[in-house]
Amino acid sequence: MAAEHLASRWDVPHIWTVHDTVHGKRFGNLDSPSDKTVFEIERWAANIASRIVVNSRSVETEILQTYDGLKERVRIVHCGIFPDRFVSKQAIERIAEFRALLASRDELLITYVGRLDVEKGIDTLIEAFAVLQRRVRAKLVIVGDGDLVDTIREHIQTLNLEHLVTLHGYLMGEVLKHIFVVSDIHVCPSYYEPFGIVAAEAMAAGAAVVASDTGGLRDIISTPTVGRLFEPHNVERLTTIMLELSSDTALRKKIAIKGSKHVREHFSWKSIASKAARVYQEAIK
Repeated sequence: MAAEHLASRWDVPHIWTVHDTVHGKRFGNLDSPSDKTVFEIERWAANIASRIVVNSRSVETEILQTYDGLKERVRIVHCGIFPDRFVSKQAIERIAEFRALLASRDELLITYVGRLDVEKGIDTLIEAFAVLQRRVRAKLVIVGDGDLVDTIREHIQTLNLEHLVTLHGYLMGEVLKHIFVVSDIHVCPSYYEPFGIVAAEAMAAGAAVVASDTGGLRDIISTPTVGRLFEPHNVERLTTIMLELSSDTALRKKIAIKGSKHVREHFSWKSIASKAARVYQEAIK
């Protein structure tokens, strides 16, 4: 609202950047007065902004269908990362020592990084892991914090997985980077994910990524050669994919290598910043 006021006063374009919407985050259930207010402001903005920059095709669809935005004003500019920040500079022996803190050498290491909230789909991952661990020696490492931390602990205990699933809370910096680096399979099981930058970070670090076929995750994992997608909530399909990757080390490494190259080519800030600059240049002509 402040941007529109300034744009009008100075007679300059108003570019509105949208990374998610209240309608998407609440799965369309706008029960509270505050959510309804935000929805109306977002719908108003979708109709008055000179350009609307969205971070995925999914958010573009929300803007066009739910908020009545005008297609000629919408531009997709994905989120970006610095890929080199996710490459380890540690000695191989030191990396191996770090991994040993999380899983033994003969165990598959599966990781999740993100908020522990409803839309992240962690229950699907835990249910799939419960099936997987009956056939494969594996550990699941969950990194993050959120409203569901106690619920997740109870879920793990109910399934008798306390010895195989560990919660490590919020991590950052070198420790977080090396969670990605030592991971065999990184899973992004979200039900709603406007972009999913964690998937790109894990791919840059060299992990084979499995993600739900939703939101921006399907923009990042655009082909099966760079990662694997499964339907949200589909425990059976996620289990099948993890079993396939666990039994085929060569395939897992091939996906990881191609995924890393894909992220560097399409989601590095060098590429993304150029696209953003073109949108702003277009708006001021």
